[in-house]
Amino acid sequence: MLIVVEHGRLGNQLFQLTEVISIKRRGERVVLVGDWADSLWFLPLPGVLHIRLRRTWRIFKTSQTFVQWLGRFFGFLYVHSDQSANPSARLRIVLLTGYFQEFSESQEPLMDHLKCFSKSFRELSESQNPTAPYFVCHARRADYQNWPSAECPAILSEDWYREACEDYRRFHQDNIRFLIISDDDDFGHKLTKMIPNSQYQNTKSAKQVVEIIAQSEGGVISPSSIAWWGGYLGSLISSEKRFLAPHYWAGHRCARWHPTDRIRAPFLDFRLSATK
Repeated sequence: MLIVVEHGRLGNQLFQLTEVISIKRRGERVVLVGDWADSLWFLPLPGVLHIRLRRTWRIFKTSQTFVQWLGRFFGFLYVHSDQSANPSARLRIVLLTGYFQEFSESQEPLMDHLKCFSKSFRELSESQNPTAPYFVCHARRADYQNWPSAECPAILSEDWYREACEDYRRFHQDNIRFLIISDDDDFGHKLTKMIPNSQYQNTKSAKQVVEIIAQSEGGVISPSSIAWWGGYLGSLISSEKRFLAPHYWAGHRCARWHPTDRIRAPFLDFRLSATK
């Protein structure tokens, strides 16, 4: 049996759940520990036991601390997802890391087990899609000022977003309307002054960000796992949707792929960034 502990935010958790699907395909029993509320809304996993430990989470602060403590107390084998697990262990506690390329080498290719997605999101989106079509411009800022490193942060400038929206219009249609979403209100309002025919909407949660991107007609996104999933779910609604992202993804400032070039997907196009 594998106990899989929630780790990271929504975008990371959705990648983790795809690994859970792969684990189940190998015939292993899986128990999910943690909240997982939003991620299981997007990707329900019938037949998987889910134990919510919200109060325990506040006590132990982080899932990693909790699972290490649990392993020491009960003598279970604690395994990080990029470490080799003992296949003979009856019970293994696994903390899956955020991005799919850090999972075990034995997993199936990402696009294969993504096909296990429930159709519920597609049906919901078709019923709730806004009457006025919009294209999205997603600008993630706050935690990207020093991630993945202080030397090569993933943050993008207002000029990159402006030029990317111009490129998108050039290759699609001139009169499209951009809905700008960001975790930085000041930056979002600044973009509305730079990008014609656009408006800004404040987003309150990662779940809302994924929904807005998925229900758009396409657009421009930052190198975020949340945006990636919005684009992927949008491509389930229509395979014609295209999303423009910085070349090299989160490694655009250092001109090398981060986390790896496996982040590429059929719904993504890439634009070089001159941001320094």
